Amino acid sequence: MLVMDIDRVRREIQGIVNAFDGKYIKSSAEGVQGLAPTEFIEIPCIPEGATGECLAWYLMDRVTDVLRGLGINDVAEVQIIVCDSPINCFEAKSS
Repeated sequence: MLVMDIDRVRREIQGIVNAFDGKYIKSSAEGVQGLAPTEFIEIPCIPEGATGECLAWYLMDRVTDVLRGLGINDVAEVQIIVCDSPINCFEAKSS
């Protein structure tokens, strides 16, 4: 049995989301377009640019890393949904 402070889990995951605040999201194939390293986040993606799908899978990897770092290894499912409009969403799901 695992007992964990859910607020700690939330803080760790919120840290991932907060890292994107005010940042340009770029694929590894894009140039930095004159941006300082603190002004963008690079995610592995298709050469044409960052997509909702790429972002969802990137976030899935980061959340899974955080959970493992907290000693939570047997999670039944993690689901990430990224929407760039009310009708255009991508879901990344592990099970």
